[in-house]
Amino acid sequence: MTINVWDNFSKRVNSTKQPSGGTSINVVLKENCSMENPVFIISTPMASYTYVQAFGHYYFVSDVININASQCEVHCTLDPMATYKSDIGATDAFVLYDTTSNTYIPDTRLPCVSNPSISESSGVALDHFSQSGTIIVTCTNQDGCGAYAIYPAELADLIPNDFQDQVDSSVETFIASTKWDQISVAIASHFTPGADYNFPILSGIIAGLRELFVSGKAVDNIRDVRWIPFTIINPEDKTDPIYLGKYDTHLLGQKTSQGATRILTGTTGSVSIPWRFSDWRNAEPYTQVYVSIPFVGTINIPASTLIGITSLRLDYSIDKISGDIAYQLWAGNAQFLVGTYGASAGISVAIGTTVKDPLKVVSNLTEASTSVLIGNYPGAMGQAINAFVPTPQTIGGLGSSAGMGLSQQFKIWTVVHEPAPLPSSVTNAMGTPAFQVKRIGNLSGYIQCSGASVSGSMHAQDRDTINDMLNGGFFYE
Repeated sequence: MTINVWDNFSKRVNSTKQPSGGTSINVVLKENCSMENPVFIISTPMASYTYVQAFGHYYFVSDVININASQCEVHCTLDPMATYKSDIGATDAFVLYDTTSNTYIPDTRLPCVSNPSISESSGVALDHFSQSGTIIVTCTNQDGCGAYAIYPAELADLIPNDFQDQVDSSVETFIASTKWDQISVAIASHFTPGADYNFPILSGIIAGLRELFVSGKAVDNIRDVRWIPFTIINPEDKTDPIYLGKYDTHLLGQKTSQGATRILTGTTGSVSIPWRFSDWRNAEPYTQVYVSIPFVGTINIPASTLIGITSLRLDYSIDKISGDIAYQLWAGNAQFLVGTYGASAGISVAIGTTVKDPLKVVSNLTEASTSVLIGNYPGAMGQAINAFVPTPQTIGGLGSSAGMGLSQQFKIWTVVHEPAPLPSSVTNAMGTPAFQVKRIGNLSGYIQCSGASVSGSMHAQDRDTINDMLNGGFFYE
């Protein structure tokens, strides 16, 4: 009989590769051998053949045994992958991996490197945000309750540190210019001659003077003072005088409406996500996405939800009086809402008091009379109080906030743990994820199936061998 032989053909055991050409030789089939493992006797000692085609099958040469000086036995083992290549190619199977370019199916076979690489987008400052900010003073006065915007540098002028000294000076000036003898005569005419005039100091001696010269009660009209990290003042609109009750602070503020106009809105516009890849590596566990939102903090956004998205946009709404902020984070051009977040950026201004000795203020009063009754003197009417109750002196300073000194930019980071090895370096050896039903004959290179079973005229053991190869990984060549 005649067979074709090759002495320089090389292939993988799990490959469907078939040789071309070959050399035709005459052989004798040894008795008592099988189709799976035939033995051929050839008239060449110690032949160097490695591959054989016979009976329409392909065989690996497993051994060559020399019989005598002119003959040898060539022992063969069936190569079912090459022999039944056409049956394999006609098989439709669920393909786990092949060499077709893969974009979005993660290859979980590849581990992550431990050291990350970090990419950062260009930070975008939010409109209206500023480190200097604005002071909002909410107070009551003759117009009711209003909120006024002033510059932070003007806060010290709202109620100066020497406010009490100014009051004391005004009181002393009033006392010095008053004709106490005439007042005493007027007071005496209201009482029966001989009555005891040594009564306690009555209404108005301090309360009335305070009312006249803008008393310490001015601070009681302050309902709230807070710093907000936004620039909201339009110099042309900063024309409203600020009164604390009846006290004129001599400051001009920009009155802030309590209605809808107290809300400022803005957006960062689209900010590019600094992706490192253009495939499944842009998802976890290889890539994490973080965003930094002013006064909210750093937020981890699931990277897998952003696959195919190139940018993020942050919209915000600011309450100009309270400093509250509402955010909406959008994917792309408002493709979907990633999340909503809230923050409070307003910082309360601390208002405190210190005690000032009132004795020097009323020293002239106590010398002039032990008791004085203030009648219908303009602006001086008040209730009787103890002249020696300590008088509050207003002091104050800005509070602090954890977010005040931090960056107020919207930023995006990607933290990447790159696969090792790189997917492109192993595609030919182990394929990339496919996970779909495909016809094997339409593919090439490495393929691994799940549950594949070939159909064809073959021995059971050959079918089992082929199925194991298909499901364990093979090369369709």
